[in-house]
Amino acid sequence: MRLFEVFILTCASVGMVFFTWNVCRVTFEIDDALPRWAMQRGFRIIHSDARPLIQGPFFRGSSKVVFYVTVVDQQDRVKKGWISLGRWSPFGFREQIEERWKE
Repeated sequence: MRLFEVFILTCASVGMVFFTWNVCRVTFEIDDALPRWAMQRGFRIIHSDARPLIQGPFFRGSSKVVFYVTVVDQQDRVKKGWISLGRWSPFGFREQIEERWKE
């Protein structure tokens, strides 16, 4: 094998490892965001569904992280609504939480 081919294969391998590590890191950040949001707001999550395609009142974007949730607040009232956690990419997660509650 020529030196150039070895160099290209090495760069591609390192790139794939970096890409995989970043995707895993972003996935863990997203998994932590919803429970942290609920705790900060004083909610207890009863049920949550990730909604990658039907994103309710939020503009459909392939990089948005949207959940339909059922929560109980501190006064034991049940609330249902849509939560957008922010945007993700293989290179990072930008947390920007928005809520839209059903009346």
